[in-house]
Amino acid sequence: MSLIQSETPEQQWQRKKAAGETSVALDELMSMIGLQEVKTRFIHIRDEFELNRKLYTGTKISRLRKTTVARIYSKLLETSQVFGSRPWKFVETSGALLASQGILGLKGIITGIQEVGVGALFVDEAYQLVNDQSSKNVLDYLTTVMETSMDSIVFMFAGYRSEMDKFYGHNRGIRDRIRYEFKFEDYDEHQIQQILRSQLIAHIGQTVQYATCQSQPQDPDFLLKVVARRISRRSGIEGFGNARTVENMAADIKSRHLARASHSSGSTAHQHYLLSEEDMLGPGFGVDFKSKALDALDEMIGLEEVKKSVRAMIFQICFNRVRELMDLPPLQESLNKVFLGNPGTGKTTVAELYGQILVDLGMLSNGEVVMKTSSDFISDVVGGSETRTRQILDATRGKVLVIDEAYGFGSRHGAKGVRGVTDSYRSGVIDTLVANIHSRAGDDRCVLLLGYKDKMEEMYQDINPGFKRRFPLDSAFIFEDFTAEQLQQIWKKNLVSRGLSTTHGANTIAKDMLERQRHKLNFGNAGEVEILLDTTQKRYMERIRDKPDSLLSPSILLRSADVDPDHERLKKANIDVEQLFKGVVGCDEVKETIRAWPTLISNAKKRNLDLYDLFPMSFAFTGPPGTGKTTTAKSIGTILYSLGLIASEEVNVISSTELIGEYIGQTGPKVRRQFEQSLGKVLFIDEAYRLCNSNYFGQDALDEIVTCLTEDKFKNHLFVIFAGYEGHIKHMLNQNPGLASRVPGKLHFPPLTAEAALELLRMHINNGSFWAVCLSKPVPAPVVQAMESLVSLDNWANGRSVETLSKDIKRAALSELSQDDVGVCYISRDIVLGAMGNMRRMLTKQLPDLGNRGPSRLNLYDPLVASDTMTDSEPKMQMKEEASTQSPAATPSNTAKRKSDESSSDQSPSQAKKQRGTSTDSPSNPELGNPPRAPDLKPVSTLPEPTASAPVSVFNLSNLVPNSISSAFGLVPPKNNSNPGTQQQILSPLPKPQPPASVPVATPPNPIPTPTHSAFGPVPPKTNPNPGLPASVPVPSLPNPPVPVPQQPTASSSTGYNNTRSQYQQNQVGQSRTAGQQPNNTQCPHGYYWRSLGNGQDVCAGGLHFRPTPRN
Repeated sequence: MSLIQSETPEQQWQRKKAAGETSVALDELMSMIGLQEVKTRFIHIRDEFELNRKLYTGTKISRLRKTTVARIYSKLLETSQVFGSRPWKFVETSGALLASQGILGLKGIITGIQEVGVGALFVDEAYQLVNDQSSKNVLDYLTTVMETSMDSIVFMFAGYRSEMDKFYGHNRGIRDRIRYEFKFEDYDEHQIQQILRSQLIAHIGQTVQYATCQSQPQDPDFLLKVVARRISRRSGIEGFGNARTVENMAADIKSRHLARASHSSGSTAHQHYLLSEEDMLGPGFGVDFKSKALDALDEMIGLEEVKKSVRAMIFQICFNRVRELMDLPPLQESLNKVFLGNPGTGKTTVAELYGQILVDLGMLSNGEVVMKTSSDFISDVVGGSETRTRQILDATRGKVLVIDEAYGFGSRHGAKGVRGVTDSYRSGVIDTLVANIHSRAGDDRCVLLLGYKDKMEEMYQDINPGFKRRFPLDSAFIFEDFTAEQLQQIWKKNLVSRGLSTTHGANTIAKDMLERQRHKLNFGNAGEVEILLDTTQKRYMERIRDKPDSLLSPSILLRSADVDPDHERLKKANIDVEQLFKGVVGCDEVKETIRAWPTLISNAKKRNLDLYDLFPMSFAFTGPPGTGKTTTAKSIGTILYSLGLIASEEVNVISSTELIGEYIGQTGPKVRRQFEQSLGKVLFIDEAYRLCNSNYFGQDALDEIVTCLTEDKFKNHLFVIFAGYEGHIKHMLNQNPGLASRVPGKLHFPPLTAEAALELLRMHINNGSFWAVCLSKPVPAPVVQAMESLVSLDNWANGRSVETLSKDIKRAALSELSQDDVGVCYISRDIVLGAMGNMRRMLTKQLPDLGNRGPSRLNLYDPLVASDTMTDSEPKMQMKEEASTQSPAATPSNTAKRKSDESSSDQSPSQAKKQRGTSTDSPSNPELGNPPRAPDLKPVSTLPEPTASAPVSVFNLSNLVPNSISSAFGLVPPKNNSNPGTQQQILSPLPKPQPPASVPVATPPNPIPTPTHSAFGPVPPKTNPNPGLPASVPVPSLPNPPVPVPQQPTASSSTGYNNTRSQYQQNQVGQSRTAGQQPNNTQCPHGYYWRSLGNGQDVCAGGLHFRPTPRN
């Protein structure tokens, strides 16, 4: 064998021609270029013919047992004169031939026998008559003929046992018409030995001899027994050829003998008839086994575990041969294997080498590698999958069958992908594979299953147990992902194969790029190297395309910019942080923390430290809405990508509802799907605390998140952010210690202060097209006070509300301009304050019931509300504001159209009103979104003491309460104005009236709203005990706790707006506690004083309750 492997076909033929052999045909073949395998095969066939002519004179032995027995049976019937002495005719045919000839051909065969007299018809492979409808028609006609020709024709059918069941099952009348059934059992070991001896004598001659085995010198036929034992191990397997298999083995022995004899010099005639151990058992191997395929496997980078497994298999095959020569049974070793690994780890390449190694070891007769996928086996018709599978298995006998993406056979990967749903098309493939593949020694077939480890393990959970035994995962070849050093070696190896060269910096950048791509889903390993090299080569061509001498220097030197155009991102990481957070107001501690990340990562990389041991990949972002959590997450995506911690800048923003399924079993896959889509990215889970407050599915989602954060597939491969309110996030982490330990990073986003909110508002408005002088530093006190009032509200959304406020201000300013105005739009302080007042009123109206949230309810005594209200008689003000020194230069058209009516921002509203001769406020226009203007605010302590005759504020009821008011007495719609000519008004505040003691006051029995649900179910509404009062309606909202009582600030509070407001809120709380204890005729159940609406009804100062006006 070593001589054959070392010589080329041309060298072999030249050596034979030198020995005197001639052949015109071989001379012509050798003159052709290539075709090395064909030339070698031609020389081998010619040698076989020559040696057969010189040495062997044996006769051919029939291997067709069924056909031979059928002929003998026909002779027996003929000699027994079953049909008398009439002439006899025996006809042989096959099921495929009858199917192709049709019914007319069958009629011709029957007529030919009957014309002679009587006879027998033998149909081999009769199961082929049930392959399609046309062949079934022939079988139906044949069944009829069997009944009408019983006195003249004997019908005999032959076929494989399992296939003949289909033949019988087509028509139950067939079995009734067949009287005798002969079963041909497989040959045993002794019978196979006798047949093999006969075959070798027939091929070689009577003088054939066998070499003596050193371990069994007393038995001259010991090698013959070993070969027969090998063949008998295949007995019982479907497709075992019995005598045909023995004949094929004899032909292989003869071929090896001829190859050895043709290359041996000076051999005697006795040696030509002596079969050596290598002729009988194949070439012997030891620990020094040599094979080109094995050498190619050793040259592959990485795959150490796979190489060890292949070496162990080779050693076991050699060890089994020694055991056979010692007359011991060999150790069982299945050639069928499962290859598990991610894409690009070399599964397909190793499969081809593995098959060639088996051929070199003599374990397979062909060694060709046939690539298939799971979809090649699956049909869309019933029974089609089984037929396809059998055809593929028959075509790959003696070969290596590689089934890629084998996890596609699993039932859960069907059309719906639901676990537990049986797919008959896929299960048919599995059942056929189990029936035709047996992990036994001597099988002339190797089947390899390729797939991802997690998906293959998932498929094995719901698959045929027989399939698990034939393809055990315990003995699978595991293809690990390549390390960073191995990817670097593959990169350099591909450079050499393409004839490219790189700088040292380019190699370093390529290593970082490949390491960053590792975080992606289904990382391609060696495939990623190919992709990166193709992209680098393309960038190089684009870089040198326009150079005049580019074609004069064909050598290629790849630079760092070719590998990654932004390869200096790590050096610019600090600059990127400053640029990304430019314009972000507040969050100083957050920015300081993130600003330190580039230094941390850079120092860790210089010391070759594990970045993920030092840098947490899970963070909790806590803070109220609008504080920049989502914006910061997007900036973090860019920063982490620049630092090489993730593979993409993309941020996957989802809410907690996207992680919860609708039914049992859907939550886990949804969570895992989101994590898979976010691999190499930033996963931002907004309002994550809702998972803790939801039903069972929310807890299921949290458990699955903890599992994903622990798995190697996701751990350190994505950056996860849990965002929400600080208290809620803490509660979620405290409830699940496993999640708390996996979220080590914490960043708190505090709410915006009034100063920060004004700075952000200034950035939104003073951007060139608009300019508000009152927002420039120093900001006037009224604007500061108005912003402080806004930021104290519970519904204030920080940056989001500032953005909405800026849009309202811009719309209001644009609506004041004429169509001829061009250039910068100057915004007056009135517009800013009006928009602030409108937003404050809108936010307080959005609070259906504040409960214990604090005294930020709409307040009748609030200066903003008081100044924002007006009568319809006030004319609309034309804004004319002169640009100050802090504003940009105004255009001539603007200067001409704007009169300097306001000399400075400190001018009081009354003075400005006198100068302009118009009101400082204008009525609001909801359709245009124009917010009402408010005059300058004074400290609360300077407001005049209201009197009953001079109300401080007059405003519409529609601005105070919604169309339908939910009170302690039920749902009360507002009544129409009894006097359409006058505006319906509320006077606030009023002095405390002293109602007569005899006036009855309608008060509810309990200030708490009527409950709608209890522990025992829904509570029906109670009947109204007083028909004169509004009926009580169940309120589905939270119970209303005591609401603060508005109290006018005293003149002693002169420390400024903030102190006045703080004391004012404390007075509200104290008054609500005392006034709410005992309702009386002058106060509502929550402690507010009653006001008359003038239409027979009273409303409380808080706008919460109504009652009929008491009669004196």
